[in-house]
Amino acid sequence: LSRISRTSISLKMVDLTEIEIGDLDLVIDGADQIDLVSGICIKGGGGAHYWEKMVAERSKKMIVVVDESKVVDDFKGYKIPLEVEVEKKDILAESIDIVYREGLSDFGNAVGDVEYDSSMTIAEFEEYLMNLEGVIDTGIFISLVDYVVVAKSDGQVEVYEIDYN
Repeated sequence: LSRISRTSISLKMVDLTEIEIGDLDLVIDGADQIDLVSGICIKGGGGAHYWEKMVAERSKKMIVVVDESKVVDDFKGYKIPLEVEVEKKDILAESIDIVYREGLSDFGNAVGDVEYDSSMTIAEFEEYLMNLEGVIDTGIFISLVDYVVVAKSDGQVEVYEIDYN
């Protein structure tokens, strides 16, 4: 092992609203599930998907790091996180089968989960959810991931570049 020298760096904290789309060079994050072919991933198991999506949208490149258990061929049966306006959560519950979590998001919104049953494509499902009254955002990340780093159980690491062409 080589020693890493410590250097002093200066970080400037800014409000996310001060950052425009494409201003960040790189974001590195994990995912709850990811399809290596489409690059679509589900995030939000911890309830921060709205925040994470805003950061990803402001970045030129996104790298997702996962272990091989997170790699899926489809999202059927997986829970999709939603951020929902608190005052609309009862109205939304009349439209879809949503299970709300305890507490609120960092933005003061309700967080709940809906199951993806694959009667629509995942992209169609995201569009459907986004059109429901009270939904602020979903944990479905489409066309945001550029590279996926997958840690294998045998200690190997594989890197995949997502091709959107």
